[in-house]
Amino acid sequence: MTTSADEIYSKIEELVESSTTELEVISPDNAVENFIEYKQTDVRPQTLIECRRKLNHFLDFCSREEIENLNELNGRSINDYRKYRRTESSSQVSSLAPKTMRDDMYLFREFVQFLEHIEAVVPSLSEKVEIPKMGPKDGVRDLEIEPERVDQILTYLNKYEYATRAHVIWLFHSHTGRRPGGLYALDLDDLHLDTRRVYRVTTSARRD
Repeated sequence: MTTSADEIYSKIEELVESSTTELEVISPDNAVENFIEYKQTDVRPQTLIECRRKLNHFLDFCSREEIENLNELNGRSINDYRKYRRTESSSQVSSLAPKTMRDDMYLFREFVQFLEHIEAVVPSLSEKVEIPKMGPKDGVRDLEIEPERVDQILTYLNKYEYATRAHVIWLFHSHTGRRPGGLYALDLDDLHLDTRRVYRVTTSARRD
């Protein structure tokens, strides 16, 4: 059986990396648990639940590929996981939406960086995790809300959630028509109380 130049180069690269790093054996399940514990002091409980849900796809991949020790991870297995996550991990869609895929790969890269930190994988392996690029319309939904529905929402918020963030966001939305992402991006520089036009669309408000 002949071996291609790319395969030879890949083997040499793996040998060099493994010879310079003393890796600590760790199972996929233990790695995910350690990562969740590592993050729990910095994020909300709901975010941890979402992280665990997403990384369960990685655990399913490891089970399918019979990966019992994450020391075995390399560029090829990371690419295989990327393809698995995009087209095989969901029973509801044939291919993940670009935004979902991007968010998952950001988390997966953070996970691999954590594995580097605890010396469970070769250094710089996280650089092989590619983050999908998104077009200007990817992940953006255009929804029309009837004015009567907006009035109902504002009436409820005014009575039960007065001056909350949601109340303020909906007030701005009803008067400006801006998308929620742009409204959340507003800061004090966008407020001009000394002019007739109090709200001004600036660069910071266009980040959605």
